[in-house]
Amino acid sequence: IEEIKHLLEIDANHDVLPLFEKCMDVYDEITNSYVLAKLAYDRDASKENGDNMNFSLMQYSECASLISEIIYDIYDSNSRYVLEEIFGSAEDAVLWALPEDEEIEKLIEKELELSNRYSEVCSNSDAAADLFLELLAVRKQISEKFGYTSYSDYADECIYYRNFTVGSIAEFSQAVVDYICPLLYDGLYASFSLGVPQIPMTEDDVLLIARKGIGNVSDELLKTYDYMIKNNLYDIRVSDKKNPGTGAYTLSLPKKKSAF
Repeated sequence: IEEIKHLLEIDANHDVLPLFEKCMDVYDEITNSYVLAKLAYDRDASKENGDNMNFSLMQYSECASLISEIIYDIYDSNSRYVLEEIFGSAEDAVLWALPEDEEIEKLIEKELELSNRYSEVCSNSDAAADLFLELLAVRKQISEKFGYTSYSDYADECIYYRNFTVGSIAEFSQAVVDYICPLLYDGLYASFSLGVPQIPMTEDDVLLIARKGIGNVSDELLKTYDYMIKNNLYDIRVSDKKNPGTGAYTLSLPKKKSAF
């Protein structure tokens, strides 16, 4: 990053693409380390795993801040093509970067602090309720700063980069209700209501049964599901570790450009 700054100061037309690509590779590695540390903590909420996750989060935050700073430097130079090469457009790169506005930076830092505190006390309903209301208020301010009427609208475009509409969400959700939920209810009814003993099944057996319902929901979802199976991007074993997390999760693996 320092080398890119130096080169741009000497010559605003200098080709810094190879150096910036290296920066983004390091960012991907640090992001992946944080994701895996969070996964370890979700599976086993030990102090060691918690400390590792917090350390990885600190590294991730510092790296994101440095990358954001150099994005603005490149954006203000004659080398915007570098951002277009990586992000598709220079404007998208600026959206990706942390804002230069000091007030927004403070709000984002506050949002991160409240999110972490909320995760720590989520089992305490009274404490969690107070933090949740405070978190909502901060997120409302963030969305308004970026010109959105709600945090969900802001998050859809600026955090998750979702490219689907409210109507497509409703259509997809209805397909889940029609095809996935019956499989779930049938399984629960057979296992618990009727007292039918569990039949030994491998991961592949379970995934093959679920594939039938998923195929009815969406061709695109089935394509993604098959990709997940082909590349072993899942672990559906029941963990024997007691932890405060939920029973299912999906995590991004940026270095692999995929999800787990």
